[in-house]
Amino acid sequence: MDPQELADILSLWYRDALKDEQKTMIHLFGIVYADEIEKCRAKVPEIVRLSKIGDHYKTEVYNGKRLARYVTVRPM
Repeated sequence: MDPQELADILSLWYRDALKDEQKTMIHLFGIVYADEIEKCRAKVPEIVRLSKIGDHYKTEVYNGKRLARYVTVRPM
């Protein structure tokens, strides 16, 4: 995946999230796509900027990436 594809996914997850769960979905994006972010060698700030959700959310993506080592995603 390239940075724009990741940004599009992040934007979609943010827009489709319930109002009180937007930050949670950004964390989840970081967890689910941690390996893809590393593979494409994209910088998190670049992905967040391209997603147009707000630059301040880069911290939340970083938090999700860090959590990826410790959690597994359960199917809904």
